[in-house]
Amino acid sequence: MDQSVTLVCVCVSRCLQYVGFEIFRLFSVSSLLSIDDRTLIRWLQMIESHYFATVTFHNSTHAADVLQAAAFFCQQPCIIVRHNVSRFACM
Repeated sequence: MDQSVTLVCVCVSRCLQYVGFEIFRLFSVSSLLSIDDRTLIRWLQMIESHYFATVTFHNSTHAADVLQAAAFFCQQPCIIVRHNVSRFACM
């Protein structure tokens, strides 16, 4: 089974909320923005709610996939990012 399909099944079509929170936690985004985790989760839920599940490509699963790819590249040693603010801006 495709990893994206598996993720959608596990997250009950809330991939952006779950993947986004874990990635933003990895980069300490809550402390960076001086917000609590609940606010970050509500923000991700709000963004995800504006995607249409019936759109086959540009949906919240695709957004989670792009976010994960951006986070992956920001962690590579060949990419010089001096601050988590810059990493967050890239994502």
